[in-house]
Amino acid sequence: MKKIYFFVLLLSFSQLSAQPWYWINPANGHHHLNDISFISPGNGIAVADNGVILHYNDNIWTQAESTVSVNLNAVYYLSPTLAWAVGNNGTILKFNGSDWVQQESPVNVTLNGVCFTDENHGWAVGNTVLFFDGNSWQVQAEASGLKTVSFATPDEGWAAGTWGAIKHYLNGEWMNDVSMDSYDFSGICMTSQNTVFLNGNTIDGNGVFFENTGSGWQSVNSGGVNAGISFADQQHGYGIQNFIAFNTDIYPTVYKYSTGSWSKEFSAKRDRQLTSVEAISENEAYISDTTGFIYHGLDGNWGVSNGFTADSILDISFTRANNGYFACGTDGIWHYDAGNWTNVLKVPGFRFNEVKFIDENYGFAAAYKLSEFPWPYEDEVKVFRFMNGNWVEEIIPITEGILEPATSIGISFWNTLGVTSYNMIYSMSEGVWDTTFLAMNDSITELRFMDPFPINQNAQGALPEMEEAWLSIKRMEGDVKGAIYFNDYTSDTWNVSYETASGAFNDLCVADYMNIYAVGDNGLIAHFDGQNWSEFEPVTSEDLLSVYINDGNEGWAVGKNGTLLKYNGLSWSVVQRNTWNDLFKVCFYQGFGLIGGENGTLISTLEEMPVSLQKHELQFASGVLNIYPNPASDLVFLEIEGTAGDHLMISIYDNTGRLVFSGDHSVAGSAKQIIPVSLKGLKAGLYLVKMNSSNQVITGKLIIR
Repeated sequence: MKKIYFFVLLLSFSQLSAQPWYWINPANGHHHLNDISFISPGNGIAVADNGVILHYNDNIWTQAESTVSVNLNAVYYLSPTLAWAVGNNGTILKFNGSDWVQQESPVNVTLNGVCFTDENHGWAVGNTVLFFDGNSWQVQAEASGLKTVSFATPDEGWAAGTWGAIKHYLNGEWMNDVSMDSYDFSGICMTSQNTVFLNGNTIDGNGVFFENTGSGWQSVNSGGVNAGISFADQQHGYGIQNFIAFNTDIYPTVYKYSTGSWSKEFSAKRDRQLTSVEAISENEAYISDTTGFIYHGLDGNWGVSNGFTADSILDISFTRANNGYFACGTDGIWHYDAGNWTNVLKVPGFRFNEVKFIDENYGFAAAYKLSEFPWPYEDEVKVFRFMNGNWVEEIIPITEGILEPATSIGISFWNTLGVTSYNMIYSMSEGVWDTTFLAMNDSITELRFMDPFPINQNAQGALPEMEEAWLSIKRMEGDVKGAIYFNDYTSDTWNVSYETASGAFNDLCVADYMNIYAVGDNGLIAHFDGQNWSEFEPVTSEDLLSVYINDGNEGWAVGKNGTLLKYNGLSWSVVQRNTWNDLFKVCFYQGFGLIGGENGTLISTLEEMPVSLQKHELQFASGVLNIYPNPASDLVFLEIEGTAGDHLMISIYDNTGRLVFSGDHSVAGSAKQIIPVSLKGLKAGLYLVKMNSSNQVITGKLIIR
């Protein structure tokens, strides 16, 4: 049907093939979509490179089984049980309501457009013109470079394409119409037997729009549309615009046509191209693009129909398996809650890149706006707090505002907040803000609080709110280097724990006391075993951007160009590379893992995101365990609200993470439980107390004198 002229050849996006990762967003993965066709708002087909066919039914996109692997360039959906798709090498596929079957083609040339008026009258165009009579396809006319075709009745139709080619079919004969060889045409649409619209672009990419009511082609205002049109009737339609060769400020844009004039309705990200448009009614349309997304617009409101966001997923934070938040660039903060996606925070002109939650009622997000003016005018940065259902902007009173984009948000076990930006740490504890400056040539990339295991033995007898923390660093000293800083908070100073010879760090993961990992440029991976740092032999030259290691000392790392590495506890191996999409974040929540990346990439170890609380339930610290007396000597009491029939597991760990006590307690009634625990045999020092119930883990720190 509707096709577009590409000014730049864009590479197709391939799925991450390594199992057990599955595409969540966009549905069915990234594909170079070429055309869409709908018979109703909830029933459509999209075709893509490599023989990919997507079906849309009842608001769900699924990938159909395809019998070919060539690029499919156009599709026409005639009825619920009839559709045709055409592509390279003369490929023609027919949909019979359940399966796609390859039809015999009389040619081996590229086919770019297809159109049917009924099941016995169909045309396919490209480097030829083919006709389908209900039984077979035959060559009807010689042609070259045709891209679009439209028929109002079996007796009259039009086709157009590159170098101004226009053909007119009337009374059984194809005729060359007036040639406008300074234009390339991407869309032609017969809205009636008497009216034809034609859209294309000039050699430098500017849109052109013509109308023919029987007296020849008349040029009218294109509104910027240069890449395709679709009309619901003679007065209402939609068009798409892609970038113009000598005007880099043009974003891919959707325009609405109404009674002779165009109005802008939606703009997509600059790094993609819109490929096809389908008008459903005067106020509703669908659009496809080169990154696998299909957009739906109704009454001027546009969104993604095969996913939740088309912007990059830069950060992820979950509180339990079916509840989490995503920082999605200019698309803001998205909330996933038991099957429902909601855009909960969005600020025009700002790009959200960090989000951190410790439970469902408390979290932070950061966004930045690049200044339109050169130095000394700085970037504008905002920090937002979520508390008890509301987002509010957090004012940091000790500075005039963060001037560089926030690079990390950390929240400690005792609710100390840390926001990093360039060489600064903005921290808040009990409502009081403070600022720490590192050396001017250090740029912080990640802040991680060391929870729940303490590291420094000198912390014995210290106040419970004292924490330990790590920083990963990009250091500019001629050559780019990486550094790891450590702060045990007893001296309240940051000290270098490790420094690379070359290559900066981009992310840091604190798995436990014995295992801390940092990843960086050119495949850099460093490991702290509790005493010493060492570097792994790189298995990739790509920059690594995120790392996750579980408490079993196994995990994953992701980075540029879709690089995905797996760690088995001993060595790293490459699982996937070169997907043409950068991967920004990898994380796991008890039962499943998520990876977020460029162009809306979200993949998971589950085929579907968890919905039920009972499925893949995530244990999380929902509060602080009440322990008294604290400090204690021989006996301590643990206090918790109990649920009748629940079974509580009690564990105590020393400052090396070693389990020194375990016990259990059965809850007899739904009331406050006070559980005595003997400390006999435990030495003086700082301990972690953990209490597991059926749906949560509550922890607290205990000092034994």
